[in-house]
Amino acid sequence: MASLGCDVIIGARDILTAEAVIKASQRNNSKGKITFIPLDLADTGSIKKFAELVPFEKIDFLINNAGVMRIPERRLTKQGEEMQWGVNHLGHFYLTFLLWPKIKRSPNFRIINLSSMGHKKNFMRSINPTPDFDDINYEKSYDPAIAYGKSKLYNVLFTRALAQRIDPTRGKVLSVHPGGVRTDLTREMKLSIVAKIAAGLLYPVYWFITKNPWQGCQTTLYCALSDDVENGCYYADCKKDSENVEVTQGNWERLWDISEKHLGITFKTD
Repeated sequence: MASLGCDVIIGARDILTAEAVIKASQRNNSKGKITFIPLDLADTGSIKKFAELVPFEKIDFLINNAGVMRIPERRLTKQGEEMQWGVNHLGHFYLTFLLWPKIKRSPNFRIINLSSMGHKKNFMRSINPTPDFDDINYEKSYDPAIAYGKSKLYNVLFTRALAQRIDPTRGKVLSVHPGGVRTDLTREMKLSIVAKIAAGLLYPVYWFITKNPWQGCQTTLYCALSDDVENGCYYADCKKDSENVEVTQGNWERLWDISEKHLGITFKTD
C-alpha cells in the first residue's frame, strides 16, 4: 500500500517487528509514509489509545489482520474475554467502531477482515464451526481448534453485518482467506513429539504448498484495490469463495448485538 503512495499506520504489539517492516519498505522506495503505533487487541484500553493517536482526518483502508491461533489453554484478555474470541473478533470489532467516524469520511473506503478457510467445516478433524452465543467465552468447555474456527466464522459474520449497514456506493467490507502463509501464527500450538518429527520430515512439502507473506497478502490487496469485488463477500485466491452455511442474517445480527453488549457500546454506522 505504501508503494502505491498510501500513508500507512502499522498497529502491533512488537515494535521490533514493525520497525523491520518499515525498514524493508523504505528499502523498496515506498512513496507513502509508514508509521508505527502500539496496539494490543487483547486490551480495549490499548485499542482506544491507538485510535486516539491515528492522525488522519479520513481512513481509506482498514485491514484487520491480527490474530492468534489455537491457544492450548483457555486464556483471557485484559477485560476477561476468551483470547481467540477477544482478539480475532472483538478487538477488531472495537477498533472498527472507534475508527468509523474517520472511515466514513472516505468517498470509497474498504474494510478487509482476515478470516480463514478454518471458518468452514474441517473434514480432517470433523470440526464444523457453529456459533455458540450462549457460551461465547467457552466457560463450559474449551477446545483450541474449535475456538479458533469459531473466531474466524465471527470475522465473516461481522463482515456481513457491517456490509448490510453501509451504502455500497461509498465503501465495501470484505472478508478474506489469505491461504496457508509461512508466518508465526501457529506459535501457540502445542505438538506431540511424533507430530514434531512428522512436521520436520514433511517441511519440504509444507514449503511447497504454503505461501510466503508477499503471496499471502495478494487476496487482501485484491479486495482492497479491485473494483470487481462484491460488498460483504468472502474471498480466497483473489476470487469469491463459498462461506460456512452458518453465515446467516440471524447469526450475524445476533453476533453484532452480543459484540456491542460485551464492549458496552452502540455501533451506529449512519
